[in-house]
Amino acid sequence: MPSSRVIRSLLLVVLLLMAPSMAAAQVLVKSTQWGWDNKMRPYGFNLVTVIVTNSGNNLWRGSFRMINKSGALGVDVPLIEPDMVIEPGGDRQLQFLVYVESTNEFELSWGRRQGEQYLFNSVETGTNLSSTSDPAIIMLRGFRSRGSASVSSYPEEYFPNSAAGMFGLRAVLLDHAPDLTPAQQKALLDWIHGGGELHLFGSSASEPLEFNGVLTPLNQPFEQFAIGSGVVIRHAVPISKANRAYIDREIRGRATIQKDQSDDQNNYWYGNVPSAIYRALELITRPDHNWALIYLLAFAYLLLIFPGGWLVGRYLADYRLTYLGIIGLVVLFSLAFDQVGRRGYGEVTSVNSCAIARPAAEGRSSVLQYSNVFVTSGGQYEIEHPEAEDAAYSSGQTNELVRGAALNRPLGQMIAEIPAFSNRTMLHTAIVPYSISRLSIAQVQIDSDGDLQNLELRIDDEQAWPANVFEMRLIYGDRIWTLTRRDANVLVLGNAQHLPSLLQQHEWYRSPYATRNHESPDQLFAETFVPAIAIDLEIFSQDAIQSIQLPRDVVRIYVFAEAPDEFKAVGSLTEQQAGRVLFVQQVRLPEDAWQAGLNGNRVRKVSQPQEEQANTAPAVLVEE
Repeated sequence: MPSSRVIRSLLLVVLLLMAPSMAAAQVLVKSTQWGWDNKMRPYGFNLVTVIVTNSGNNLWRGSFRMINKSGALGVDVPLIEPDMVIEPGGDRQLQFLVYVESTNEFELSWGRRQGEQYLFNSVETGTNLSSTSDPAIIMLRGFRSRGSASVSSYPEEYFPNSAAGMFGLRAVLLDHAPDLTPAQQKALLDWIHGGGELHLFGSSASEPLEFNGVLTPLNQPFEQFAIGSGVVIRHAVPISKANRAYIDREIRGRATIQKDQSDDQNNYWYGNVPSAIYRALELITRPDHNWALIYLLAFAYLLLIFPGGWLVGRYLADYRLTYLGIIGLVVLFSLAFDQVGRRGYGEVTSVNSCAIARPAAEGRSSVLQYSNVFVTSGGQYEIEHPEAEDAAYSSGQTNELVRGAALNRPLGQMIAEIPAFSNRTMLHTAIVPYSISRLSIAQVQIDSDGDLQNLELRIDDEQAWPANVFEMRLIYGDRIWTLTRRDANVLVLGNAQHLPSLLQQHEWYRSPYATRNHESPDQLFAETFVPAIAIDLEIFSQDAIQSIQLPRDVVRIYVFAEAPDEFKAVGSLTEQQAGRVLFVQQVRLPEDAWQAGLNGNRVRKVSQPQEEQANTAPAVLVEE
């Protein structure tokens, strides 16, 4: 049964939907910011910032509700910001993480009367938003800014308090030490750790920016340096010199992932990439029904109703006995279908999941997790991850309206109605206090054509390596290699494959009517591996994979392992949980290695004694 906390949360939802507020008409939307550049980015959580004001003379109390209005009644679950108080003439900043599957219309409401709703992506409000799969490049704008660049500017006061859900942001430009709260500073550092690019501009090369507090690691005295999987780059020009040509050459030209930027919306696989994960997870709890018995019961039921009921009625004088007999048949066969239909489930509530985890600071991970919830008892279910920070939830679909609600972070909770013996998809993003060991390059070899010939990776902390690893891959350029564990702490390259070929060969569509019950849970979990890679690379269509490649100065590593306890849900869902996590790391190659390959030089491996490798850079030797 739902806890008292869930009951209180549901009460807030009921009050929001049914109880009018005397002062609701006082609230007005003052300004909005969708995402990073007012563009929708499909298949991810989009950050939405809204400034509301109380234009009345009375204190306003109420709740805000964000809903995807794609259907007649809406779809997904409503996202609730509960129990807000705004003083007369006061402003409040609201931030929501809303899941977008395509170019959808969203509604923010604070009551049911006319004028108590605000539409996003609507002609009525003049907020038409374009859709793009191209990650954003923004300049963080504040009162200390000394110039502007030819990119979208983003108010630093809107910067989120958590890196969870910072979807679609590729690069941030700064020409000043931003005036951020400690939580915002931590979010910026976590985002860089996960693979973000921070570009620093000073008034001159002799006046580098200086940071304090959480951002002190940004003060390293190098023109370019790595922080986790991300990179910080100093530019020896003022930001006013960053015109369109400069941005294209120095920032956009060194894209983290290069791919065809055609419209992903018109080039889907059958279904979409996340649905390939959900289908595999649903099949893990697919029932092994005795269909022969079900069909036999159905045939017998139809015969007994007609002509059975008709024949009985002809020979019995009292019609009431006929009706009583029909009611008895309905009850009897309902119980029979209920019992037979339960066979094969094991009558156990279960949660199966697949997560993508990128590194964050201090041994944490920024996580996007897809889950399938199967229940044996219908009702309202509480879904939350207490180990996670700043969790945001969605049902992960835009086909139907789900009864329930998701509470806006930092509450981070989802309440959903799930019928008995049925599945419910779920999606959430959060910062999880778990990460695997960092990997560093021990040896590297790149040939004269710039192709990777040999690479050895060192596990920095064997104690922080997952116990159950099912698969490991590495991407360099447009090729993907298998990785094998040669020694206790060394990973080496195996077979290579063209990355687009791997994505094209995957079985993206599986009919929901297909019978493949011979597959084990491990085999079905394995089917989520390639779609998870595609999501990490933000590849959502066939056209987008044709020219995909990583820049030549990095390798991206994928470790597909069993999900630890920190990734599991609690509350009403504690009986049986299993999952996989795709841990993602990006490691920068030594500059002399990849530059030599680009210049057509031959790079060969140089062996070093093991005791020297721990304290030196990866061994490479360039021969002209």
